[in-house]
Amino acid sequence: MILFGQTSTGKTYTCFKLQDILAHDLFDNEGEAFHVGLSVFEIRGKKCYDLLADRRSLKILHDEHDQVHVGK
Repeated sequence: MILFGQTSTGKTYTCFKLQDILAHDLFDNEGEAFHVGLSVFEIRGKKCYDLLADRRSLKILHDEHDQVHVGK
């Protein structure tokens, strides 16, 4: 899920609700093996930062299908 938008459009509220949903899913699937991954980054203008790695700079790339990818 990608959240973006202008100031005061509810991005922070949505993130908190996602935490609740994830916690419920994790505990409801007790005993099942699964992997959980999380990426949190900020895109400001043409710059992108990894918010879980001391704001390390990341690259924003487009593939041949015009899909956006964030990488190191």
